[in-house]
Amino acid sequence: MDEWLQVLNGVAMELEDTASAMLRDIKVCTELTEAIVDTDFILMLDELRRNPNETRLHWNERKVQHYTNYGNIINEVSDRCHHIY
Repeated sequence: MDEWLQVLNGVAMELEDTASAMLRDIKVCTELTEAIVDTDFILMLDELRRNPNETRLHWNERKVQHYTNYGNIINEVSDRCHHIY
């Protein structure tokens, strides 16, 4: 996990170097529920690699389940957060 956290921190530094006026803050997190609290925009960098001898169908089914899980967590957290604008 340390190696992946270093990679994520490197990506964060690259984004900070762009100095975009729209970029207010960057959070590097390994837990999705922690990452999405109080956010307006989420950029998720994730990949599910195809296992050796895995059919394309099974790989796609794993990806659907994986990203559906992300969607469910995002919906759950957003339902608990009430924003007043």
